[in-house]
Amino acid sequence: MPTVQIKTYTLPYFWSSYLVNGDHSGMDDSELKGILEWLAQFDAPHHCVDVSEQSQFCWRHDAINYAKACSCYVYTFEISGN
Repeated sequence: MPTVQIKTYTLPYFWSSYLVNGDHSGMDDSELKGILEWLAQFDAPHHCVDVSEQSQFCWRHDAINYAKACSCYVYTFEISGN
């Protein structure tokens, strides 16, 4: 029976459009590359189900290897597995 995990991550605010709607317009190539590399870590189907309403500046966040310190939101993901 498939299982579903709920996980939260603090990620760059400018990733919102792509994570929620799949829209990468307005992102430059390096930003898109970063988000795609970060998403590649998931071994199972996943999607963003919620985003916090308030952003905060973070020197370190869950995608620091892919994006510099910036304003971030807390994103909630549903990750489906076997």
